[in-house]
Amino acid sequence: MYPVLWRLPLPAWALPLSPALVVLAFVGVLLVLLGWRYRSTDLTLIGGLAALGGSGAAIAFKGQLTTLTELPVTSYGAMLCLALLVGWYLTMTLGQRDGLPRDLLASCFFVAALSGFVGARALYVITNWGDITSLGDAVNARRGGLTGYGALVGGFLGSLWFLQRRKQSIWTWADVVTPSLALGVVVVRLGCYLLGSDFGQPLGAGAPEWLKRLGTFPHWPANIFDGTGAPAWVLHVSRGLIALDAEHSLPVHPTELYEALAGMGLVALCVVGRRWQRGQLFCAWIFAYGTVRWVIDAWRDDPEQGRVGPYLALHHYLPLGLLGLGLAWAAGPAEVISRPRARRAAQALGLLPAIVAYWLLVPPAFAPAQSVQVSISQWIGWVTALLGAVAFRWLLVGTAVRAAPAASVRGPVDATEPSGPGVSASAERRKKPHQRRSHRAG
Repeated sequence: MYPVLWRLPLPAWALPLSPALVVLAFVGVLLVLLGWRYRSTDLTLIGGLAALGGSGAAIAFKGQLTTLTELPVTSYGAMLCLALLVGWYLTMTLGQRDGLPRDLLASCFFVAALSGFVGARALYVITNWGDITSLGDAVNARRGGLTGYGALVGGFLGSLWFLQRRKQSIWTWADVVTPSLALGVVVVRLGCYLLGSDFGQPLGAGAPEWLKRLGTFPHWPANIFDGTGAPAWVLHVSRGLIALDAEHSLPVHPTELYEALAGMGLVALCVVGRRWQRGQLFCAWIFAYGTVRWVIDAWRDDPEQGRVGPYLALHHYLPLGLLGLGLAWAAGPAEVISRPRARRAAQALGLLPAIVAYWLLVPPAFAPAQSVQVSISQWIGWVTALLGAVAFRWLLVGTAVRAAPAASVRGPVDATEPSGPGVSASAERRKKPHQRRSHRAG
């Protein structure tokens, strides 16, 4: 694992903080003036935050000095920055291709990124409230302390607020940004793996050797984060599973890689589903990602994810959750399939994972069942997946009503059938005889 990619050497200078922060505030004012001059909302927002933050911090740290040292560039931080850069490029490219103005895209992306960061940190603080002892602990995110679902919820709420002020639809923006979200899951989870966070439970003795090698995290050298070791190593030492001088943790499920692989599948979903409009792609991704988190997080073991609720048998709660998601799939995303037989087959297959999960997880006779608490990320994933399926169905019905009001009250919704003179043969066959005659007569 490579928690620190490289270190930036800096001269060992003792600098007063206030003058440096005043310079930051002055640069922010210049950005505000440039944004006003060129009518660029994103530059204005960035400059305003820099001006306010720099001036406030200059007052707070008046008279204090700081000594420059080498700056470590962590793998997680580098991958997070890469995800933002790739997300920016994809969002701007796809949004302008869909006819959205650049200024709107840039400003909304900045608002979503900022509110997403706040949401990511806020959910981490909520789930780890017992470890927070001061305001400094709450705002210190230097060593991670960010949650994916907090970023997603925060970014969505920030975008909703911004777009409502601009009298724009949230759904068009959501479809544009969904490919960036899907690719961001892959990139960020690779960063988590390099750092060693978000790891899984210990592997069984019969696990393949290649999987054990992937899931083994080291005790870091003394020059990396004070030599504390990867989070899995720290947890196993604290539980007495390995000795303090052990060089590696126990082999665990590399759940970061599991989610990265699932994220690649979600990227493929975005490629296939780009033809869906008005939020359907976003809702389908929310449903799929929530399902992925519900399953994978059942094997996560890092204590920072937080757990709530009663202890439940794994072979009960996981299949029941999958059953609910299967029903949501049948009522929501599966309805986009136009052929009735294929649609019914897909709806039936949506219930199969619950049956398979129960069959695989049920303990042998007289063996004790494994009881666990559901993590907060699982609860959020399950609820948002259900909401995504409901919203997908709602948007699908709304699209069909606008396209063909009479067709929306008969049978399953077919979002792929056009309306007007070019109506498909399948839609023509569903019409009543007198309707077909009147159509030909007209």
